Amino acid sequence: MAGVVALGELPSGMESPLDEWAQEELASLDFGHRARNRRAVRVLDAMVRRPLGTPCATFPRAALRKGTYRFLASRHCAHTGLIDAMGRATARRCQGLPFVLVAIDGSSAAHTDRDGTHGVGSIGSRRSRGLGIKIMAAVAMTLDGVELGLADLRLWARPMTPDPVPHSARALEDKESHHWTACQHAFERRLRAEGVEARPWYLMDAEADALHVLLRGLEGTRFTVRMTHNRNLAARTLDRSDRAELKVLDALAGQPPDGTMWQHIPHPHKGPARTACLTVRWLSVGVRLREQRSGRLAGNVPLTVVWVREEVGVPEGQEPLEWLLWTSAPVRTFEEAVWVVRTYGRRFRIEGVFLGAKSGACAVERAQLKSFEGLARWITLGLSVAVRRQSLLHRSREEPDVPADVAFSRDEIDGALLLYRLHRKNAEQPGETPTLGRMVTLIAELGGYVGRSSGGPPGLVNFSRGMDRVETAVCLLLAQRQGPTPPSPDGIG
Repeated sequence: MAGVVALGELPSGMESPLDEWAQEELASLDFGHRARNRRAVRVLDAMVRRPLGTPCATFPRAALRKGTYRFLASRHCAHTGLIDAMGRATARRCQGLPFVLVAIDGSSAAHTDRDGTHGVGSIGSRRSRGLGIKIMAAVAMTLDGVELGLADLRLWARPMTPDPVPHSARALEDKESHHWTACQHAFERRLRAEGVEARPWYLMDAEADALHVLLRGLEGTRFTVRMTHNRNLAARTLDRSDRAELKVLDALAGQPPDGTMWQHIPHPHKGPARTACLTVRWLSVGVRLREQRSGRLAGNVPLTVVWVREEVGVPEGQEPLEWLLWTSAPVRTFEEAVWVVRTYGRRFRIEGVFLGAKSGACAVERAQLKSFEGLARWITLGLSVAVRRQSLLHRSREEPDVPADVAFSRDEIDGALLLYRLHRKNAEQPGETPTLGRMVTLIAELGGYVGRSSGGPPGLVNFSRGMDRVETAVCLLLAQRQGPTPPSPDGIG
């Protein structure tokens, strides 16, 4: 249609300026040529503005789409370079913080490969014969749970057939579980390289209850891990000279509760969100760790086990909440035990990142690229965008009264207000600056959010749908600012 400019189809010289966040995220990127670095920033910038899952949908303009496919196929632009630049940007954002929470978890991105030539591997159970890429991500957060960025990311293709060597006989580097500590070491190197003194506090699920993870407690590493194994305790810690070893659950079984706490459960498996009353027990112990293969003593690690159970008030049809947590954080009082539990609750933020990357905000699984490296780059960029969008949501809840221009451009604010005034005539005028909390809420309403009666604050899906509409309005504002589009030589508008 003549005179109408679609998003991604702006004439040359009328593209919206690059998002400051995209430039900051890849500031230390070095692909050996400035043009490659600029292309990576432009791709990330387009994805954060309009994350529609595939390069074709994200880049309607033929020239930009062609450049993106060249970037994804280039042998000079490894996804590990993107990860390192993003990790260093995250490390810089930790400057001035005493602690930074780092949630680490695994996931996978499904992919269709009928010919078996795309370099992907097995995901899920072997019986299901699913294909895709395995993911281990580390997301850094403030103590309030506001995402700072990707601390590290590991992507790999699992072999289609099981390893003939038994798991217990394999070296650590040949096991997928080594990624738990590999992510930690990589982020710590980046903190040192950027001169940042913030101390990481790692939050991990039950799969991380492994020897090499717990042994990091001897190095002074702070972590909280959900317990899987009822491990042996050092007898001297419990003053039990009559037994050489004692299990942790045996030690806790006869201990009376230390107190109760209330914990909000936002997304239980069944039923609406609720607030649970939890009974808390905690015990500082020495954990006796032995190597699985040889049985040799690997070390006695001083840890605290915190046990919380929902013993009363469980709604009918719902499972009671129960966590058994190992932590290397010092716990001397009931209040410190509660702090460990509340901190561990921040771990679930990374599950929202995976959801946003795969379906809610970026839909990276739609991109049916034909090489492992191209898929890995697209997934890396998609995860970064998902962290960015979720960070906006959580920051709007923790700092709702700061001006919206700390996170949004002037054009984004005006575009959102123009659209919103179509529905609410008494809304703010373009040119005004609402608060961050107000801005996020009205964008989510543009995406279908109906208020807290829907079950809580704005979520990632509605916010992302609203942002898609806002970015269309931004492009129209930019086109209007440039004036009428000159007629083409053949007279066709």
